[in-house]
Amino acid sequence: MNETQMAMRGADIKAEAYKRQADSLQDQLTKALEEVARLSVPKYGTWQPIETAPKGGFILVISDVMEVSYYDESSETWVNSLCDWIEPTHWMPLPESPDNDRTTTGQER
Repeated sequence: MNETQMAMRGADIKAEAYKRQADSLQDQLTKALEEVARLSVPKYGTWQPIETAPKGGFILVISDVMEVSYYDESSETWVNSLCDWIEPTHWMPLPESPDNDRTTTGQER
């Protein structure tokens, strides 16, 4: 095996190691997101496919993380609280306020 072939073989070995590491991290992320969803279900309801989400108001969504988001009709995109466009996969309604006599800003109705 010449020097170029040895270098290419070394690069192939490194690439395969990086791929295994990326696959492992993806598996860990998937399991973590499933655990977040599992822990959230008893409190708020059942996760539903994003295609069934209402397009008005704020809802709890799962994209890379669980966050409160809304659908921006002008851009036809889901937007999080940092005004970043996101691609959620699932949603559920926000839970009821602990004090139904107050608005979300804390002022009396």
